[in-house]
Amino acid sequence: MDGHYRMARGWMDHPMFGREPLCKRAAWVWLIERAAFRSHTVRLGGKEIALRRGQLVASVRHLATEWGWPPTRVHRFLKKLDRCHATGTAGATVGETAPRIITIWNYEKYQATLTRSETASETPTVAQPEQERKKEKEGREYPYGTGSGELPLGRAIVNPSEVIFGQCLTYLTQNGVRDKNARSLLGKWRKDHGVGNVIEIVTEASQQAISEPVAWIEKALRVRHGSQEPQEVAPL
Repeated sequence: MDGHYRMARGWMDHPMFGREPLCKRAAWVWLIERAAFRSHTVRLGGKEIALRRGQLVASVRHLATEWGWPPTRVHRFLKKLDRCHATGTAGATVGETAPRIITIWNYEKYQATLTRSETASETPTVAQPEQERKKEKEGREYPYGTGSGELPLGRAIVNPSEVIFGQCLTYLTQNGVRDKNARSLLGKWRKDHGVGNVIEIVTEASQQAISEPVAWIEKALRVRHGSQEPQEVAPL
């Protein structure tokens, strides 16, 4: 069968299900359910965090509590999702309690925008603010960012390789790396560490405005992710 079906947020918290540990399928659904349906800002630890459609922010410790898993299992699962091109994860620091922005790359596949016929029967909502409309227009014109070299983990992105040789490449070249060298580095990093891990680290370097990024990125990839055998896995 094709098409979509929608489920109300919070259904997984029903008392009937108790607090038994989630399976991997349920954990994936949990991430989709908690992801932002539209752009908004959340406060976490006294800091404002801007989330785009398809993003959520959570720590490994929080996910472990919600899913009933050991933190090590959560960490392995998130890395596997990144390798399957299902998510991209970015965080300023490392650790079980550090907040991480998780992006569902194919969010539109699971939570497609309502069609015209569906919206006709929906309860009208408050008019969308002008600023939000501008952001959405920008997202349609620049599906992989604003073209400025900034790396927001933005709207649902179906091809992470285009992020690597789009936003990531732009960031490196704007910080002094020649185009040919930048492409070679990105290709090597992707082969050694996986596309999701490269996007995570390069995004973090961009967010922290690292002006000499190559050494910083290589160290972060080596310390956090080591090396892995290249895998060809269909996007989830």
